[in-house]
Amino acid sequence: MLEHRTSLVATSISGNSLSQTRARAILPILVRQAMARQKIPYGKLGEEVGVHHRALRYPLGCIRKILDELSEQWREDIPSIQGIVVNQDTDLPGDSVIFLLNRELNPREKEAIVEAELRSVYIFLGVISIAAK
Repeated sequence: MLEHRTSLVATSISGNSLSQTRARAILPILVRQAMARQKIPYGKLGEEVGVHHRALRYPLGCIRKILDELSEQWREDIPSIQGIVVNQDTDLPGDSVIFLLNRELNPREKEAIVEAELRSVYIFLGVISIAAK
């Protein structure tokens, strides 16, 4: 997966910045949604953590940053759980979240990429939950 500029400026999830604090509040919600195999609209996620949906960009970037760090440490690709957060109208994540979504792709191509990435998230979390038992 290609890096997007948000993940390049985002910091890791540990720390006390507003984005980091929000990221720690958001991550369990994303795991819950992924375990239920359900997407969540930006607006609903914003409501759950008490912020405007536009304020989610950098906390989601922090989550991607920690997953990138873990991916490096584990030498294993970790899929983008933030892809579960979608636009209410399009049912697609923002381009800054799923970095492969090139604006030149048609909606069906974007949907196929997103669905493949979400399947990877579901499989990854399933394996992790089995391993944790």
